[in-house]
Amino acid sequence: MVEKILRENHNWPGWLFEFRLSNTWPSREIITQFMLSDAEFIARLLSEVGIWFNFTQDSETGHEVVLFGDSGKGWQYDVSVPAVNPAGMHDNRAESVWNLQAHHAVTERSVSTHDYNYRTADAIMNADADLTHDDDKTTYGNDYHYTDGFLSEGDQYNRPDSNNTESGYFYARLRHERQLNRQHRLSLESNSTLIAPGQILKAEGDTSQAFANGMLVTAIESSASRDSHYKLKAEGIAWRDAVSFRPPEQPRDRITVPLTARITSSQTSDIYSHIDKMGRYRVRFDFDKDSWPQGGESPWLRRARDYAGDNFGLHLPLIQGTEVAVMFDGGHPDKPFIAWSLHDSRHPDHVTIENYKRNILLTPAANEMRLQDERGKENIHLSTPHSGKTQLNLGFNVQDSDARALRGEGAELRTDGHGVFRAAKGIFITADGQQQADGPMLDMQAAVSELEAAIQEASSLRAAAEMAKAELADVQKQTDLLNSTLKNLQQQALLLSAPSGIAQVTPSSIQLAAGQNLIATTGQDADISIGKKLCIAVSETLSLFAKQLGINCLLPPERWRFRRRVMHWICSR
Repeated sequence: MVEKILRENHNWPGWLFEFRLSNTWPSREIITQFMLSDAEFIARLLSEVGIWFNFTQDSETGHEVVLFGDSGKGWQYDVSVPAVNPAGMHDNRAESVWNLQAHHAVTERSVSTHDYNYRTADAIMNADADLTHDDDKTTYGNDYHYTDGFLSEGDQYNRPDSNNTESGYFYARLRHERQLNRQHRLSLESNSTLIAPGQILKAEGDTSQAFANGMLVTAIESSASRDSHYKLKAEGIAWRDAVSFRPPEQPRDRITVPLTARITSSQTSDIYSHIDKMGRYRVRFDFDKDSWPQGGESPWLRRARDYAGDNFGLHLPLIQGTEVAVMFDGGHPDKPFIAWSLHDSRHPDHVTIENYKRNILLTPAANEMRLQDERGKENIHLSTPHSGKTQLNLGFNVQDSDARALRGEGAELRTDGHGVFRAAKGIFITADGQQQADGPMLDMQAAVSELEAAIQEASSLRAAAEMAKAELADVQKQTDLLNSTLKNLQQQALLLSAPSGIAQVTPSSIQLAAGQNLIATTGQDADISIGKKLCIAVSETLSLFAKQLGINCLLPPERWRFRRRVMHWICSR
């Protein structure tokens, strides 16, 4: 990223800077530069991972170059200057150092880091580092940090094959090194023209113990004029092989406001959502001026949901071009997520002042759930365009083409395709009222009363037939059907009930088939009108019984046919 900025934004040739890095740095999903100059962004980015830089002179070209490093590999170790206090104007301009000062501070004993990675939500993400010695009395306490942005815990022992860079242990060690850099701060003055940042400076002579191992020069401030010689003030830290120099951490810019972006797809004019196996999206930020491959403008971003859980939740997929507002986890510029979606002039809202009394869920394929909240005209409409139109309409039902045209009131389930109503434990269809749904779902007292009355009627006629020694109806079958099957739908049965009548009509045929008994009972008359033939075939007995007024058979005489050898006629008179 740093090289890209220097080359593309500032046209720096490759020889003008050099990276002397000991670590192998992984690629990141996203690095966001927002409201920072290139210099500020580079300084922040490098300090975040402990990479320092200084200016030095190239020995071959003589040009000033920038050196980037993450260890002592780029430092100069063979610099020594005698420690001699100057004697006014009589030092003969011999190069020396003087006014050596050491400032000591208590620093943290250890550093702990913790983070969370939603991609591996069960992973342990705790790491700690302690680079001090047990007998060091100038360290105390633990410095705890959360959300440094690492994706794995890493290897505590930093083994060569562990790929530990930018892990939890990496950041814990980095932070502790940065703390220990403040433990022993050194400074001196000198007239040497050799001293520069990035050197391990040895002050030869009688110096304090703090300068014994050398001073890593981190900054110099020099001056010279006509009436004074060249002089500098150098600042640095006590050199320790176990603790690397880390530049002070630059505050990370925080993005605390939503930024607009557009959902993207790898396909042009994609009519479906472009998501991955985790349900994430790619977006193009409106502020982004760089060129990217189509569908690769960002890493996969999570989308905030109103409801989410373990393989359940609410997810209405977003389509290419949809405007979204992107927020950042904790304000971290490299942790974006989709917070919500927005309508705009290219993607207008489907609920406006024209239909503001409606609550509508409408998908791109015209699947719709509509809830009408206008008082006195409440309605729920659920529909899909498949099979012509399939709808469930509840309440005050209006035309789709004209919201003012009433189609009817109540409930309607319709389709232009096939329709199936299936219930494995039984079905009860009734026109008996149950106001305001106040009562049990299987309240069938009215239907049961009618069935009990039918059984009573059948029992009365059975008693009369028994006295006449006629064939008897199996009333027990009817009783068992009611008590063991129909009541409360104890078995897989279909019960129809309507207080004002039931009609079945078709221009074609109606078939009634029963594996056991076909039972028909009426409290008054039964009328059968047949345009052509009536065929009755029984395998055993055909029994006709009239309790009071007898049987009238009116046919032309030549039409009577009796083909059985035995026929019993039983009459009371």
